[in-house]
Amino acid sequence: MQSKAAAVPTREKLRLLTLTSLFTALTVIGAFIRIPLPLVPLSLQDFFVLLSGNILGPFFGALSQLLYLGLGLAGLPIFANGGGPAYVLQPTFGYLLGFPLASFVAGVILHGRFFRGFSLPERPLSRLILANAAGVAMIFTLGVIYLWLSTNFILGSALSFDKAAWMGCIVFLPGSALKLAVIIFLYRKLQARLAANASLPFKSYPKQSQAIFSENLRSHD
Repeated sequence: MQSKAAAVPTREKLRLLTLTSLFTALTVIGAFIRIPLPLVPLSLQDFFVLLSGNILGPFFGALSQLLYLGLGLAGLPIFANGGGPAYVLQPTFGYLLGFPLASFVAGVILHGRFFRGFSLPERPLSRLILANAAGVAMIFTLGVIYLWLSTNFILGSALSFDKAAWMGCIVFLPGSALKLAVIIFLYRKLQARLAANASLPFKSYPKQSQAIFSENLRSHD
């Protein structure tokens, strides 16, 4: 029995692989973009992480983030403070570990488990909020736990879990809420555009073009 993933045309998969590389590049760029805010600066890195799961689905979205992690750990200076295998000793490395999980979880909630090619299904607002909030939770959960463990057991400093949660999560929540709102807005706009384009051939073309198109079809019968 042929799986749903295998039924997708190769050209569609190639397009998704291209978009996967694009989101890897966007995640790199996002690591170095900081928008100043009154409490903490706003980074765009997790914005592109979540957007990858929204647009590409669970598997290609997570793949874009695994590529980002792999390139950084291989030595490319694409993390916020450099790169290389020793980066795993950084207290903030847990956030990076959360990137592929966040993209995967957001993608599964929005698209389901099976690969259906590049498509953005229409989803209610509640599901969009749940998908992206779950993705954010993945990043902050791994990030805070890793921050606490690294500080106490690798760096040898004393850091309570409450303080780790405050400095590693709570202060960033207002900015995360803003980014989630923008992601949901972009998803709905792009979904509506793709749905409109899918209905173009006979609903939006001029009658003369429709006649030519129909004649071409008959000539190939």
